Amino acid sequence: MKVVLATDGNEPARAAATLLEALAHRDRTDLRVIAVNSFETVLAAAAIRHRYDPTAARREVQAALDVAVRRLREAGFSAEGRVEEGDPATEILEMAKREAAGLVVLGAGHTRWVDSLLLGSTSTAVLHTAPSSVLVVHEALGTDRSRVLVATDGSEGAQRAVQTLVALADPGRCTVRVIAVAETPSFAATGVRGDEAVEEALRVRAGECAEEAATALRAAGFTAETEVAAGHPATLLLERSRAYDLVAVGSRGLGALRRSLLGSLSDKLVRHARATLVAR
Repeated sequence: MKVVLATDGNEPARAAATLLEALAHRDRTDLRVIAVNSFETVLAAAAIRHRYDPTAARREVQAALDVAVRRLREAGFSAEGRVEEGDPATEILEMAKREAAGLVVLGAGHTRWVDSLLLGSTSTAVLHTAPSSVLVVHEALGTDRSRVLVATDGSEGAQRAVQTLVALADPGRCTVRVIAVAETPSFAATGVRGDEAVEEALRVRAGECAEEAATALRAAGFTAETEVAAGHPATLLLERSRAYDLVAVGSRGLGALRRSLLGSLSDKLVRHARATLVAR
């Protein structure tokens, strides 16, 4: 799988590289690292130096890129790097398209340009316009075996989440739990339980979806457990995400989960989970 990793040298970008080191399969991952020398980067450097110096800013960006590429190569990956000039989201998206990347990886920064990826229009551009899946990383623990939570409802988007994880991850480096949430229409609307037969049918269907995803993961060599939960998808998945290094969801779901994955759930997971893979 071709993966585009965006870096600015700050801690969230280093966390993104750490997660890739901990999780990704060396033989199947082809990394393209991008650092963008944007106008905001130049202004930030000028504020530190008390003088406007675009050339010096580019040298810093190049140095951050070189460090990231060297680190990934030393970890056993095939990695190439490139500095671009311009708007970060535009340049990241252009590289992803040019390289036909299957995944774009971003550090969830809070001090420089990556901050806008999460909080402004650039976030929408990357998460919803990228031709590939997107992985946003806040924190990476760098443990021996990464813990991955896959949310599924049996939809095409959820299947893509499984496929992306299979393409990216090394089965020997992670354990996976697949969760499916059974949400009845009455519970979604009012919080009041409805017909027990309907609820049981939804739980059975959720169990089938979870087992289908787990079967695909096991066939690829992963250790995968399943869980069926009843309740509100956003609440449950945000709660469960605290125990995992990575949460994988589809960009589109079915029924009530469709609204959650396209809106508040994916947004909340990207903001609050350690790392979130939004697959398409």
